[in-house]
Amino acid sequence: MITDSLTGLLNHSSILKQFDLQLARAKITHLPLTFIIIDIDHFKKVNDSYGHQVGDEVIKTISTLFLSRLRNQDSVGRYGGEEFVLILPGAPIDEAIKIVDELRVQFSQYKFKTNDTNFFVTFSAGISCSKGIKNANEIVDEADQALYKAKLNGRNQIMSFNGN
Repeated sequence: MITDSLTGLLNHSSILKQFDLQLARAKITHLPLTFIIIDIDHFKKVNDSYGHQVGDEVIKTISTLFLSRLRNQDSVGRYGGEEFVLILPGAPIDEAIKIVDELRVQFSQYKFKTNDTNFFVTFSAGISCSKGIKNANEIVDEADQALYKAKLNGRNQIMSFNGN
């Protein structure tokens, strides 16, 4: 099975295989490849406050947003739990930041409803680019470090490994 059963996105191992393929292509073509890790902010609080069914709805909503707004050449997968990976071939880091920030703003404006309660959810993202001779593990690690910085800096934001 290559897709996540809840979202229909590529699953963890499939998105990493896709990343390996795209990285090999980027090295041959000398085009940038941007790798993004996205984490839904305070997702445990959503599950604890509104239940896992509502949490699943949040995950399905963000997945649908990614699928509807990303370019045809981009890849998206569920990395695990409330984490997602986006792979943007040919996108330099400044373009990737713009794309992900538009997604972040759109998602933060979506009103979730449960019983009498409305609530909003945000996400944070870490971005790394394949500039230079980097292997897949280095790029994933850089994106993860950037995500960690975004979380430490207050969440609901995007950080690139080089500090943008």
